[in-house]
Amino acid sequence: MTDARVWNTSAAPGKELAYWRRATCEAVFELELESFAETSLAASIEQRTLGPLSMSRMSIGFGQRIRRTPASINRTDRQQFELVYLLSGKIGLKQCGREIELGPRSCVLVDSREQYQLTTAPGSSNLSFHLPSGWLKQWLPQPEALVARDMAGTTPWQAALLSTLDAVRDEPLDDDYATLFANQIAGALALCAQQGEVRPIRQHQLKLYNRLRQTVIDFAHDNTLDAAKLAQFHGISVRYLHAIFATAGTSYSRELLDIRLTRARQMLSDPRFRDLSIAEIAWRCAFFDASHLTRHFRARFKCTPGVFRDKAARDGAGTDAVVEDVKRLN
Repeated sequence: MTDARVWNTSAAPGKELAYWRRATCEAVFELELESFAETSLAASIEQRTLGPLSMSRMSIGFGQRIRRTPASINRTDRQQFELVYLLSGKIGLKQCGREIELGPRSCVLVDSREQYQLTTAPGSSNLSFHLPSGWLKQWLPQPEALVARDMAGTTPWQAALLSTLDAVRDEPLDDDYATLFANQIAGALALCAQQGEVRPIRQHQLKLYNRLRQTVIDFAHDNTLDAAKLAQFHGISVRYLHAIFATAGTSYSRELLDIRLTRARQMLSDPRFRDLSIAEIAWRCAFFDASHLTRHFRARFKCTPGVFRDKAARDGAGTDAVVEDVKRLN
């Protein structure tokens, strides 16, 4: 059984944050790290080798924001994907034009070769599997297509993937089985991709789709944004724009609505916007009026914006937790 490498901020009293930055870069790769700690800077990493990959168990007592920037990408030769499996707390990820929020028992694939921002809430813990790019591409012809997609066990192969990751949560794995376990992870990821999670898409199409979606995120507040404007901005035809979204398994209108609803949901759960009316939030998120927002919000989240806001204010929970609570009540 491979001995674990351990980093713990208790080893550097008075210099915990500097120690944690160095530990994170050493255990994972070069990153920019910002702490939101008010008091405790308790954090630890326990890392083990599992055949061709390695696994880090991370416990972080404080909130932090990690950024993979062009500068940090250039400072490392390590080419890998990160499969992050959240055990407790909350994680927000922005990469490839997508923004997702993870709760416990969700996992996400992150591409270290591309810029991203990852924010963790205080008290988060996760397993992070460091997957070498060359090795993973022997299993998945296009792992980039799975990046920044929430795999929360909602499909049979996602559930199989989470069960595989659960197998090493509490018990170290014998070296004799480490490579077999690594292959099991890669196989489960490949099956998630084949199960309709993503469609085959060429590399240049994927890059264009990510650029298009990022532009939609940047201008989603503009109620004059339409497919023609977006196509013109990127110098392509409207027909080709719709083809790119279709190849990625979605549509322009679906992505635009999803982004606007996500933004409205975030504002409704944020105490800073508590004094804004539903109509004002609808307008800021480019809905025609409060009824327009309410109709789509109810269809997506099974409750009205007002009910969601009241529940978030009472419980102080994350947006995903509030949605799940409301669904159970209904």
